[in-house]
Amino acid sequence: PAENLLGGQDKLEHKLAKAREAAATGRRSRSATLGTFEQTRPMVAAQALGIARAALEYVTAYANRREAFGGPIIDNQGVAFPLADLATGIDAARLLTWRASWMAASGVPFERGEGSMAKLAASEIAVKTTERAIQTMGGWGYISDHPVEKWYRDAKLYTIFEGTSEIQRIVISAALGAGDGAPPLHVELEPTGGPFNRLFGRGTPARTRVANAALAMRDKVPAPAMRVAMKVLQPPRG
Repeated sequence: PAENLLGGQDKLEHKLAKAREAAATGRRSRSATLGTFEQTRPMVAAQALGIARAALEYVTAYANRREAFGGPIIDNQGVAFPLADLATGIDAARLLTWRASWMAASGVPFERGEGSMAKLAASEIAVKTTERAIQTMGGWGYISDHPVEKWYRDAKLYTIFEGTSEIQRIVISAALGAGDGAPPLHVELEPTGGPFNRLFGRGTPARTRVANAALAMRDKVPAPAMRVAMKVLQPPRG
């Protein structure tokens, strides 16, 4: 029934209307998928990351408290190293989510499946983190006295709705073969801000040439003058 749909009927109708509009204007289904779903996937990724971080914080605190063989179990590499890998994966997924969220908020088009990357990474790391939390806590992680067993069930949902993990991989792999001549993972952003920033902002050809010339002369120019030059080369703010 519609009332049991995650996100509600309004959300579904909004997505269907977007898809119908895309189909009516003759755009390809891949573009419709990227345009309609990519902008909402960072939000889903952020939710999955919340579960992952909660599970990591909970199991880390438990591993610091729980003692075995004369010390806390986190002193054992078999416990600590998987948690270190999960912390790395969570932070990487968070950066992907921040990028996709910024793109959605700034109106930057999703051309490389950036929203799907965020959703895939965040949902998969949420499942891995909650599963490892249960494993680290042993039998205590399996019972409802601790929240990790519920977090595991919650995390698994994020690999299914808003496009399964397999769908995310289809979108990302299709973007790799988009055939527009740009290399994979290449994103070209227009300089923003005032005229001076667009001309000499970070990454612009003019600023690169000036910076290279200044660096080539650093051994010939007095240090005070070089410091002044490097201040001028700092990225403009306006």
